[in-house]
Amino acid sequence: EIGKLAFKTRLVGPITGPNLDVTLESRDAALPSGRLASLDFTLKANPAGKDAAGKTRMDVTADGRASGLAPKDAALAKAIGDSLTLTLRGQADTGGTLAAERLTIETPTAKARFAGTLGAETLRGKLGFSSENLRAFAEIARAKLAGTANLEIDLDGSPREKRINATF
Repeated sequence: EIGKLAFKTRLVGPITGPNLDVTLESRDAALPSGRLASLDFTLKANPAGKDAAGKTRMDVTADGRASGLAPKDAALAKAIGDSLTLTLRGQADTGGTLAAERLTIETPTAKARFAGTLGAETLRGKLGFSSENLRAFAEIARAKLAGTANLEIDLDGSPREKRINATF
């Protein structure tokens, strides 16, 4: 059951390089996995020319906010908290590669961030994770956790080749 669901897409310009504007709004959703009071999400992609290989590039921005999160799984609810925000700033190409200037996912319990290049052929960048209260993850990890965490991981490899190097 969903109290309100609005999905809007606007595509303007030539078929080879249109401007894309997407919005999603949801209110009072009761799903099999839990409840969600509100969700607001926007995605914009605009042509940014071609790269040296001739692939079309798009400037991409995405912003999302969910509040009133209430997963039925108690361990997941403790780990996530009651809200989530997502931010993406970057550039994608028609070859399926994203150059992320900033990709963040933040909840009351943790923050994850990535900056770098992500695609089937290439993964190169810096992944960060921080939490002021690891105890929130103890139940879902099925381990005794406490304290804080602040990790920085340098990633380099090829997902397609199943080869990824991580340096902490």
